[in-house]
Amino acid sequence: MTQARLSSRRWVGWAFLLLPALAFAQDRVQLNSISRIEVKGSTVEITGSKKPSFTTFTLSDPPRLVIDVSEAVFAGVPKEFKVGAAGITGIKTATFGSESAAIARILIGFEQEVETDIATNGTSLLVKLPADPGEQKRLAATKLEADRQARLAKEAEEKARLEKEKAEREEQERLAREEVERKRLAEQEAKAKAELERLAKLEAEKERKRREAEEAKAKAEAERLAKLEAEKAEKAEKERKRREAEEAKAKAEAERLAKLEAERLAKLEAEKAERERKRLAEQEAKAKA
Repeated sequence: MTQARLSSRRWVGWAFLLLPALAFAQDRVQLNSISRIEVKGSTVEITGSKKPSFTTFTLSDPPRLVIDVSEAVFAGVPKEFKVGAAGITGIKTATFGSESAAIARILIGFEQEVETDIATNGTSLLVKLPADPGEQKRLAATKLEADRQARLAKEAEEKARLEKEKAEREEQERLAREEVERKRLAEQEAKAKAELERLAKLEAEKERKRREAEEAKAKAEAERLAKLEAEKAEKAEKERKRREAEEAKAKAEAERLAKLEAERLAKLEAEKAERERKRLAEQEAKAKA
């Protein structure tokens, strides 16, 4: 995105911020308060609180005159009332736009096409109707054609203006949407980054606890094995001492038995020698006798 485009977006953003202030300033414009519409003879008198600023155009089938008073509102004026005099069938009123750009519309219906003369008198707007029916028809036909041409030109101009305003509004809306989307994406990116950091922190903490648990488990297992090894060594030592004691006991017993056997054999040998001595002595005594 170029610097010029960024600058343009900044100006658009400032413009959006200034719109409420501009609207508030417009709302403070003193509006023309239209309080009375009267038919006096062949004249329709529209009375307001200040000099009217207005535009007019005509409609046909049925014939009507439309008067749009800018920056104006109605005060106590009915929306519709019948007349039935001076060739007027009825009068309708309507208001368009916001208070800062309000338009008060007066629609006057006629029995036939007429040519009107519209003028202002102070804060009043006077719509004068011709008295001669034939002249009315001729003036009405002329006015109708002029109004039609003016209406066509105005419609073309209004169409061009509306299209331009629409294009400008669409461009502003597009820029505003892009700005909103950019902010939304930035917020999403920030949230995603924060979430990733949070998850990474949780994962690191989880990994740390897992390592600590594994280390504690390994340490406990090592201690258990060392204890088992010590118990095994102690048991082996006891078994060795027991075997040594048993071997010593067995050796002592064997020595005792060997000694007894030797004593028994010596005794037997002595007894045998004594018997042999006695036998020889007896033989010797017998031989001597």
